[in-house]
Amino acid sequence: MSFLSDPILELKSLDQMWFQISGTLCNLKCKHCFISCSPSNNSFEIMDKNKVFEIIKESAIQQGIKEFYFTGGEPFIHKDILEIIKMALDYAPTTILSNGILIKKELAEQLNKIHQNSKYSLEIRVSLDSYIEIEHDKLRGDNSFKKALEGIKNLVDNQFLPIVTVTKTWDEENDLIAQESLKKILREVGYIRSRIKILPILKLGGEIQRGNEYDSFERVTNEMLIDFDKSQLICNTSRIATSKGFYSCPILIDYQDFKLGETLTESLKPVKLSENACYTCYVWGSICSNMPVGEKYVR
Repeated sequence: MSFLSDPILELKSLDQMWFQISGTLCNLKCKHCFISCSPSNNSFEIMDKNKVFEIIKESAIQQGIKEFYFTGGEPFIHKDILEIIKMALDYAPTTILSNGILIKKELAEQLNKIHQNSKYSLEIRVSLDSYIEIEHDKLRGDNSFKKALEGIKNLVDNQFLPIVTVTKTWDEENDLIAQESLKKILREVGYIRSRIKILPILKLGGEIQRGNEYDSFERVTNEMLIDFDKSQLICNTSRIATSKGFYSCPILIDYQDFKLGETLTESLKPVKLSENACYTCYVWGSICSNMPVGEKYVR
């Protein structure tokens, strides 16, 4: 719901270019997914390789992009993902956001080879939904926790230090237990100095179906932005390309008000912070990017 007083945020600079590379297609059907990705959700299609190449070049050469991010769905279901990664790494550091399940030994070896021969750094982020296996699998499906850990191990064995993002599905008083448990679990697969980023639940998509919605007070106001570091909001420095055009935010592609145009140039306009999900970024910081989230980035 939009109000006349919704804050307007200018694009300070286009530092991060995101791609909804696999659309809303995913090898999992997570119960809480904020855009309800699944093996059968075609609301956003897999992006054409040549279109992705075009946007990579345009954003890098004309806009001086500093980072590329590839998300989905699950990016590794894209048949041309390795070729796309190679292309992106010719222009800027690149991050892939994955659930880890498709990162078998051979794929991890291929990613390592690409990384070793690239001009810029390649980051892999693997997402989990709890530090407790049974709780994770309730949301993502049987054995998904073990399979994700196998993917992490394959990355570590191939010289990566993946960022493990973990959705905060536990109560506040269990924060320390969660952090120590996660570090122990990752040590058991050989990841000694793990990088863990704790993320909030987004009350969108599948999470709404589970009965968890934003309260009316959870929204950004103009007053809240006074003296606030606006770079903590991803739409201050980022745009996302999809099969349906360009949007201001990876979280809000299901919301037509956040579509900014069919071209990258059209997308450089200001955006309204009119959705409750904007409040999550206000409180937690730039949760989508690799930036640490307050004190929730654990080493």
